[in-house]
Amino acid sequence: MDFRFDWRLVEFDDDGDRVTCRVEHVPTGRVETVEAAYLVGCDGGASTVRRQLGIGYEGTADLASFVSVYFHGKEKVVSSILTGGSL
Repeated sequence: MDFRFDWRLVEFDDDGDRVTCRVEHVPTGRVETVEAAYLVGCDGGASTVRRQLGIGYEGTADLASFVSVYFHGKEKVVSSILTGGSL
């Protein structure tokens, strides 16, 4: 998995075997291409993924901003990106 803070999805193409994404580093404007087997649209009510797929949304898109990441792996201790401590 690849978690990137301060990046945004610009657009994506799904060719059936893989998804090619153009992502932008917001502070610098640098754009990169990332390829993956899957793209999961967990980007909220103002979702780029949802809009590009043509899926509608009713209601307010931006009620709050937050980040939640749940990860299960072999290691018992995971470093917290948000607090700099251990989880």
